[in-house]
Amino acid sequence: MQNQAVEVAKKLASHGKACVTNPENIFLDKTSQSYEELVAERTSFIDFHEHMFSLSDDEVRHLNDAFRRFWREEKKMGESDSYIDVLLLQDAIHYQLAIRSEDGFTVGSVSEEIANSWLNYVELSMPFPELTSDTLISLSTRLEKH
Repeated sequence: MQNQAVEVAKKLASHGKACVTNPENIFLDKTSQSYEELVAERTSFIDFHEHMFSLSDDEVRHLNDAFRRFWREEKKMGESDSYIDVLLLQDAIHYQLAIRSEDGFTVGSVSEEIANSWLNYVELSMPFPELTSDTLISLSTRLEKH
C-alpha cells in the first residue's frame, strides 16, 4: 500500500474528516469478523479500496489521465446505464490524488468534499446489485490499459 496515501487518509479519519473509505477498515486483520462483515457488504467496496491504495503515485496519475481522456471521448467505456460506476471511480481517483498531494493543498477540505460526493454515489448505487468492487476494479484496469 502506498505509505503517504495511507498515512494522510488515517490522519484525516482521526480528525473526523469524511473519507472515501475509512483506512482503518482496510487494514483490519483479514481473518477478523469485522473485515469479513465489510467484505460481505457490497457497498463497502473494500477490494476496490485496497486496489486504489495499492497503486503507485505514477499509476494514480496515469489512471487520472486515462479517465480524463475517457471522459472527453464521451464515456465510450461505460457499460452501465447509470454511470454511477464511472462517477465512483472519478471520486476515488480524485481522493487518491488529494491524499497523495506533495504540496498538501488544503487536503482536509478537498478530500472531505470528494468523500461526501463518494458517499452520495454509494447511496445511489444501492439499486444496482451488479455494481461491486470487481466492477470498479475492472473499469479501473481497463482505463489503466487505455
